Amino acid sequence: MNPLTDINIRVSLHQSKGYAIFLSLLPVVMMYKTPGTSMGLATTMVALGMVYAGCAIYVHWQKIDLARLLFFIPYLLYAWFASNGMYRLLTTAIFVHLLAISSGAVHLERLKNMLVGVACVASGCVILQQLLHLVLGLDVQFMYKFLMIDSLQDVGYNGLFEPSHGKAMYRPSAFFMEPSHFGQYAFLGLCACLFGTAEVRLKAALLISMGMFATTSGIGFVLTGAIWLWWGLTKMEDYPAIYKVCLFVGVCFIAALLFFILYQIPFFESIISRFIDTPEGEVNAVDGRTFGWALLFEGKDFWELFWGWGPETLPTYFLTGFMEQLYMYGWLGVGLLFMYLTWLCLFTKKLARIVSILFFSLYFVAGVSGFIPVIFYIGSILTFSIFQDEEG
Repeated sequence: MNPLTDINIRVSLHQSKGYAIFLSLLPVVMMYKTPGTSMGLATTMVALGMVYAGCAIYVHWQKIDLARLLFFIPYLLYAWFASNGMYRLLTTAIFVHLLAISSGAVHLERLKNMLVGVACVASGCVILQQLLHLVLGLDVQFMYKFLMIDSLQDVGYNGLFEPSHGKAMYRPSAFFMEPSHFGQYAFLGLCACLFGTAEVRLKAALLISMGMFATTSGIGFVLTGAIWLWWGLTKMEDYPAIYKVCLFVGVCFIAALLFFILYQIPFFESIISRFIDTPEGEVNAVDGRTFGWALLFEGKDFWELFWGWGPETLPTYFLTGFMEQLYMYGWLGVGLLFMYLTWLCLFTKKLARIVSILFFSLYFVAGVSGFIPVIFYIGSILTFSIFQDEEG
């Protein structure tokens, strides 16, 4: 008997709760190292998970919906041939995992529950950190230097855990490396609360939203506002046009008034100022995401920008996903990737479409183009899309 064709094995390889847990935890452990090694824990998980993914592909190859990856394959092929060594292995890992996920290997409900659960726990931790800091002056950490990947200590992250860091604005992030990482993960949980079930999980949504604000992350602020606004608009679909216009004007007025009031409070003033105005010697949120343009692309000719320079020479300082892709694979690679992301935004539905649009937007402000974020975000989108299409 072939064990891979045994009925129990076949069932466990389809809609797997274990695979859903694996997918949901990848970004959480992305900055942690595997105990006893210098290798990232998420990298180890992806490598070991390829065994499971390979079995799922072998057993359920007839269930693979290749059409959902059709526009992604040209980008992966280009990235594979434009790279060498380790980067080809990472590209292969992305393809193997997404191919398995497109067969329905991830349990939808378990994935949504994990996304919501992790986001709620992290939000609780962040709120606790912020309260302890404001009330008692305690800077509580849930992430420690000895848990972090060694290579990250060479590119500035080590300073997050130094005592001198407490002199700057306190920005808790629970067990994530930094507030933006928390926001980039938690928004999926917030989306799942508001759009992923027949009944809105309002309490969980409010907790996650409070956590997003408590981190002081600009990305968290914008994502939270966009998701709640989107949710509100969906509730207005059957309302008369004049009602929608009046409600929109009212919401804008209240938002402007709330912004003015909050700006009078020192805590919120410091958060808002991070976007455009920071003390001398520090970098604001906008400059931190745009300074790479001058360093990377000035003086380059057309064909260099068209083909890219490959991932082997990628600088170690922060780049947004868009700038990173443009540097590695040029306009050709960016065009192939964005063609697929556009397809996801246009031809998925409900929760999958919302996450697709927000993920696409993050490419311009956050570093989400690594192999772990790609497996996590696109894998989640594919899972939402596959089973929601079946539900109709």
